[in-house]
Amino acid sequence: MLTGRLSAGAQPWLADHVIGTAILFPAPGSSSSRCAPATRSAATRSRSLTIEAPLILPERGGVAVQVVVGAPEDGRRTVSIYSRGDDDLAWTRHAAGVLGTASAAFDLTEWPPRGAEAIDVSGTYEGLAEAGLAYGPTFRGLRVRVAGR
Repeated sequence: MLTGRLSAGAQPWLADHVIGTAILFPAPGSSSSRCAPATRSAATRSRSLTIEAPLILPERGGVAVQVVVGAPEDGRRTVSIYSRGDDDLAWTRHAAGVLGTASAAFDLTEWPPRGAEAIDVSGTYEGLAEAGLAYGPTFRGLRVRVAGR
């Protein structure tokens, strides 16, 4: 089990991911939360992760976070991500998945792949903001390429 604490006050970049009026812990963060337990448990890659409930951060204060890795079984381990607020007694499970050892590697020596074409994504963040999805500077890295066009 690995434990930690998340708060928009201590990690201000988290406030760059807002849905409506809620500060939402980003889904890629859930993937990153699995990496440390994977390497500490001899599992070298994530096999699956299902987001079950959003992790909403309070404007003030924070949440305690636990990443729990299960015992090895057939070369795999379960992993679950939980949180609870400062005033909560119960833990909420936000994600569950499976860790395992690495299989065939991908060849990423040529990136972007041959034949990829850039797609204009200008205006995307403005359109998302109009729909209630506010992405601050930390989360504005969108670049799209389509292979084979």
